[in-house]
Amino acid sequence: LIRGCDISGLMEQMLHKIASASERDEKLMDEIARLALEVVLKLRHGNGVRRRTLPEQVKEWLDLHVEENVRLDQVCEHFHYSRNHLINQFRNQFQVTPYQYLKERKLEAAKRYLQESNLSIHEIATRLAYTDENYFHSCFKEATGITPGAFRKKAAGGG
Repeated sequence: LIRGCDISGLMEQMLHKIASASERDEKLMDEIARLALEVVLKLRHGNGVRRRTLPEQVKEWLDLHVEENVRLDQVCEHFHYSRNHLINQFRNQFQVTPYQYLKERKLEAAKRYLQESNLSIHEIATRLAYTDENYFHSCFKEATGITPGAFRKKAAGGG
């Protein structure tokens, strides 16, 4: 659950001690409590792994919400930062705005759907939360130079 924080060894030690414990073994219970505290501290400190920056957190959040109609205000509210601060931090780290990043991710997802699924262009547009099929069509053509239908045909080896 926490990247870079391996507590499996501590958990195995705890489970082994619990399995071998008698009901009234105070020393063993103290050892289990010590191991539990070690787990909590390791989780709290992330095993020495640096914390992700705000832009990294935003990027991950956008990746998880690529099929939703995400508004920047929603992102700002989620992370408790102002619009300008969030945009500037994101742009400084990734050289694009959160909106541009999300637009690129939606385009990548659209390409995958066109290549790997039998979903109609309308269904893809709906799934990726475009306002309508025509808007999806124009965004796709602007970014790739071809229409979604032509892209699918080309991907299938038809041109």
